[in-house]
Amino acid sequence: MKLLVLLASLTVIAAVRRNDDLYGPRYRPLWDEGVKTKYTKFFGLSSSKHLIENAGFIYENYTITSEDGYRLHLSRIVHPDHAAKKDKGFPLLLLNGFLMHSDSWMVQTEMDSNMAFVWAALGYDVWLGDHRGTVRSRSHINMTSESTNRKYWDYGMDEIGTYDVKAFIDLILDHTGYKKLNLMCISMGCSLHTVLVTARPEYNDKILGAFYFVPLINNINRQLDAPAALQIALTGLELAAVSYEEQGLYETFPRLVGLKKEFFYSCQPFVYLLVSVLNWALGGASHLPKSPAFCYQAGLSVGGGSTKTVKQVVQVYKTGTLAKYDYGRKKNMEIYGQEAPPLYDVSKVKSFVAMYYSDADGFSTVEGAKRSLQTLGGTTYECMIPRFSHFDIGAGTLFKHVLPDVNAVLNSLTGYSDDREKHKSGECPSMEWIRSLN
Repeated sequence: MKLLVLLASLTVIAAVRRNDDLYGPRYRPLWDEGVKTKYTKFFGLSSSKHLIENAGFIYENYTITSEDGYRLHLSRIVHPDHAAKKDKGFPLLLLNGFLMHSDSWMVQTEMDSNMAFVWAALGYDVWLGDHRGTVRSRSHINMTSESTNRKYWDYGMDEIGTYDVKAFIDLILDHTGYKKLNLMCISMGCSLHTVLVTARPEYNDKILGAFYFVPLINNINRQLDAPAALQIALTGLELAAVSYEEQGLYETFPRLVGLKKEFFYSCQPFVYLLVSVLNWALGGASHLPKSPAFCYQAGLSVGGGSTKTVKQVVQVYKTGTLAKYDYGRKKNMEIYGQEAPPLYDVSKVKSFVAMYYSDADGFSTVEGAKRSLQTLGGTTYECMIPRFSHFDIGAGTLFKHVLPDVNAVLNSLTGYSDDREKHKSGECPSMEWIRSLN
């Protein structure tokens, strides 16, 4: 009996040490180390609920109406320890990337690598925003969302950043009573931060810090300078958007939920080949799983959007600049008062920004990231992750090695750790050792 008690005590001590070493004593995961993510085969409205509850958390959902009438959905991850508490921790708003929705934050193969769940286990109040046109945010106060309704789908990054992100922030701060939150974003989600504060600079006062993962601001790799596979993909997206519009369809991927299911079941027999081809297209820098987990990741992450947003993103890559939608010279003059669409002003971002970027991200460049860091209007922290593709943050098998640094900066900024200097240190320790991992 004494031996059993001793072994049990050592197990507890080992678990505490693991938590303390990684993320500090606040970390209360609901899973054992190395446990795989429990995916769901529900690809529609309930997918986020299933992912959150499969992880052991409590799911809450909220709806808010934007100033221009779009009804928007937010999922909230509540740790069971906080269920009865009014204060559920410092709030984090997670913004997804291009054509994605909030499930994309919860599909890493291992629970220890899923940012949304790890942050909830650290004691943060995690909110996931689904912007207009995605699977759970397809309603309006006086318009229908059929693919043929051009008026409903007449939006791009400007409307999402100016109206949707504002609405998310307002709801979260009003509901929690906090004066500020942290903004966590991937890819185009980071562009939306710049869009928001360009139009509404007063929202800098509501954001303590922003964490940019493979962001797209003024670090963009022009299409002509991008890898050949990316050039082909961007051209294909543009042609698809134009083709949809010629058919009177203004939604990207009409009947999306059905398409996601079809992809999932068609993907599994060929997953090794699919991931191998994708890895080749990304220059061999991808660390996506060559297993059925990839089929879940791709099927669950895609959220849809408008053809106008697709055309704006392609425009951004053609020019290498983050600018408002280009209507053509004549209409630009009518709308903007100038022939070219105005640029979003990165210098208006006044909050702290931690930027995690890569030297193998075909969508952006290291030089561009350095330029962005110098242009941002607040204090910054940078971390260059070697040999990481644009998709590794949300789905790659090696992101778990980066997450401890992210959490150390986050905890330092919010006061969750005794180290109040980490986020002021300017940059992470070298991560060159990641280059040798498979």
